Amino acid sequence: MKASCKSIIISLFSVIYICLFSMSALAVGPTLAFSDLTDGPNNGLGDGFGDGTIITVWGHGLGVIEGKAFLEGNDGTKYQASHIYYWRKADGNLPGGPANLYKSHRLYEVAFSISADTPLGSYKIVLETDSGKFTSNSLDFEVRPGRIRHVKPDGNNYEGEGSFSNPWQFVNGRAHQALTPGRFARGLVQEGDIVYTHGVVESVANYPHADGFDKEAIVLTGWKGSDKNRMALVSYPNTRSIARGDAVGIDSYESSYVVVSKYQLEAGSFIDPLDDSPTRTEPPSAYQISGIQHGRIVGNLMIDKEGWCTNGAAGAIVAGSEKAEGLKALGNHIFDVGCRQTSHFQHTIYWTIRNPNNIKIEPWEFSWNFLEDNKARNGIHMYDEVRGGTQCSDFVSGSKINIHNNVVVNQRGAGIFVGTSSRIQEDGSHPPCWTADFDIANNVLINVGLGPVAEVLNGTAPYGISLGGTVGGNFTVRNNAVFGVSDEGSRSYLRDGEVWTSSPAIVAHSGEGFSTLTVKNNVFVADYPMTLLETDDPTAIRKNNNWYLLPHPELSSENLNTYMGDINIENYVNPNIEKDGYYLNYAAKPKIENIEQNSQESITLENYSDPIVPDVSENQLGIYGGFIKDGTLGPIGKFMSPPKAPIVATPPPTPVVR
Repeated sequence: MKASCKSIIISLFSVIYICLFSMSALAVGPTLAFSDLTDGPNNGLGDGFGDGTIITVWGHGLGVIEGKAFLEGNDGTKYQASHIYYWRKADGNLPGGPANLYKSHRLYEVAFSISADTPLGSYKIVLETDSGKFTSNSLDFEVRPGRIRHVKPDGNNYEGEGSFSNPWQFVNGRAHQALTPGRFARGLVQEGDIVYTHGVVESVANYPHADGFDKEAIVLTGWKGSDKNRMALVSYPNTRSIARGDAVGIDSYESSYVVVSKYQLEAGSFIDPLDDSPTRTEPPSAYQISGIQHGRIVGNLMIDKEGWCTNGAAGAIVAGSEKAEGLKALGNHIFDVGCRQTSHFQHTIYWTIRNPNNIKIEPWEFSWNFLEDNKARNGIHMYDEVRGGTQCSDFVSGSKINIHNNVVVNQRGAGIFVGTSSRIQEDGSHPPCWTADFDIANNVLINVGLGPVAEVLNGTAPYGISLGGTVGGNFTVRNNAVFGVSDEGSRSYLRDGEVWTSSPAIVAHSGEGFSTLTVKNNVFVADYPMTLLETDDPTAIRKNNNWYLLPHPELSSENLNTYMGDINIENYVNPNIEKDGYYLNYAAKPKIENIEQNSQESITLENYSDPIVPDVSENQLGIYGGFIKDGTLGPIGKFMSPPKAPIVATPPPTPVVR
């Protein structure tokens, strides 16, 4: 049943966010996180407002009062934007894009058009707030020749030329009309074209497919760009374009270097029964968008079709083989996908290489995304195994996979899952499936590892982070915050006549010992006496972590090591323990000031629900350390530095247990 596991209230989530992101952002002034477009022309927009490419950027501390946007050249010359379409909180409402990243990351969103006076060449995107502060970092952008095209509901694919005043009508490259911009070979689009859609709603019902294979709302066929000459499909400012597929929102075929930005993507496998009936495994597999080789999927909202449920063996973003190569997913909001009946084969995202030809691909990236209230098993799910060939496909030598600055809330299955399974060879060797380093950093996981169990024989994933299998390389888990792991429905279930109850916050099994593990500078808050790190790697490095376990009837000083692990326990605190001069305690409900630029908002814990997480402020939880010897404790956004260490409570106040 949808929306059945929303145990964390929004006000509490906001408080946690303020501790983790806003304070650090303000410490160094406004910062930029990412953009949708990285290259485009300086003219051809034709909307009567701007000149060239409309770029959308997301950042911290930008405020809601319009400032100025520039492209800055290598010589320091700044070219001011020709028009700013909006400068606002990234709250998912028009005129902005559909991804509510203000709720998760406190991000702001700015859309502007570059000036025709900007010469061709390489630039840095910088913003200046209304108070005269420049962003402390910049983002790359290449001004190059090219075209800008438009699609509107009242356009015409046969008579239109794709201009603002004479637009096309729809995009889908597999629709019944042969002449569509979605099919590159039909000649409407060219390499490097940026296509802005204006409130266009595409579905199979509106535009039936010519071949009867009616499940995708949009198929991009043969859209091929290059590193500095990308093609793009972007929802125009103050409009909401939707791809509403019978089973697939947007798919791609033989496409590469394409940007898809600010779309609402919908899909479904079957009508949600709205009950607790058993798991279903019948086709079709549904997904909101497929991967695109060297593509950028940015700032989109991904949901199930109203009244429907996604299922199968895919994910909201499903990427495999070449479609996963070099893929970047940035700032997407994946909300409430899946239902009680969703199979364990369906994931919130599912990225793999799976190819019988044993290919090697360039690394992918998954960052700044918000995964909220999803019932598909596992949030960030990256997995591979041998299928067809004798070995797994792999990444190119020296690859590093970045999984950073994501927020995952109320997730069935593990918040983050990275694992593989390879095959013993005829000569007895057992090579790793993937060989790459994984950097899992600055993520916030709240209430993850939830049930219910899908198919019992395939178990469940009552974990915060699950890593391992036959992966060669280094796993680094750093500066993450995990608040609440598993529930009764996930950590205790009947299988083969036994009750299974294992539910560590992090589980990392290295298989044949190919990989190394470093866990440092993390904050863990558990409401159940679980093992916080379960690993078979005796060389695993653990340092500067803050293990925080709420009071529980099964916890005592005698069995503490059973739950915390008996190796390198450091910085463990509970309301009755003062350690290393730092004290954590339950306190009266605090009022946390939301000290953002141009805002006097405050957030109060109104509907506190024990025992998900304690009432905490940034001073009490120690997000920024205070007693650690090196590094910073907890998530700190990219390009940011920590504020001053919190004040240590001396002597410790009397705990107030709820």
